[in-house]
Amino acid sequence: MKFNLIYDLPLRIFHWMFVVLFLSSFAITQIVDDDSTVFAYHMMAGFLMGIAVLFRIVWGFTGTPYSRFSHFALKPSDLFGYFKGIAQGGARFWDGHNPASSWAGLGMLAVSLGLCVTGLLMVSGQDKFLLVDIHEILAYSFLALALGHIGGIALHTVMHKDWIGLSMIHGKKPDRGPATYVGSSKTIVGVLFLAMMVALAVKLSTSFDPSLGQINLFGKTFQLLELEEEQEDD
Repeated sequence: MKFNLIYDLPLRIFHWMFVVLFLSSFAITQIVDDDSTVFAYHMMAGFLMGIAVLFRIVWGFTGTPYSRFSHFALKPSDLFGYFKGIAQGGARFWDGHNPASSWAGLGMLAVSLGLCVTGLLMVSGQDKFLLVDIHEILAYSFLALALGHIGGIALHTVMHKDWIGLSMIHGKKPDRGPATYVGSSKTIVGVLFLAMMVALAVKLSTSFDPSLGQINLFGKTFQLLELEEEQEDD
């Protein structure tokens, strides 16, 4: 069977970076206390995720066809028809994001922006009481969306013997008829995006002062960790 390029490299890099950053950030909150030095890396991962999401939003308007939001299947009738097709064992094949992944993708982008904004407000010295609750609700909402997305992929794979999850690795899907395919993987953009994120990660790590629980970034100081009482007295 002939395969055609659907998802460009920048989109695929973002996808897996998004996965790694959320999982690492969420795992840290479950493993260590918020007064541990390691907890600061939860916030750094969140900051990186926010930058990655901003890139994805820009790429959603300027990228190759199936990276653009305009190609997302967001009609309620399409979503209903997609689930009806799954229930009947005859779901339509979509060249790009199917209706379920389109809605899940937008939902995760929106929730992740909320996570980053509330996290940034907290480390900027804003009142944490309400923000902590909102941040936690958003985190579990993101997790629910991600698990639902994974479940949908697994169900589709089992029912249709179609390994759609692999398309986010190699970027290709089977040729099932006339469609607009990606002529270029945009490798240079993908490499530049990855290099920028790596450089920013190094910058965050080297700018963090564990003794003060602070990070100085672009001329502004953020308090990532709560100081022990004796440290504050000193």
